[in-house]
Amino acid sequence: MSSGAVEARYAGWCPKCRTDYPVGTLIGYVREYLVFPDGRAGKNVTVCEPCAVEVTRERR
Repeated sequence: MSSGAVEARYAGWCPKCRTDYPVGTLIGYVREYLVFPDGRAGKNVTVCEPCAVEVTRERR
């Protein structure tokens, strides 16, 4: 498990890769501007773990 990843308590949808994730899948919370550069900086969005890792690496 990567740092900051948690198991999903409910099924959801990843807005970055546009796929559904089931309960128990690892997810991450990232700032919206990391996923969508034109988005508002003050909001957290839930994404699947691979997308969270990808946007976090891009930021470094």
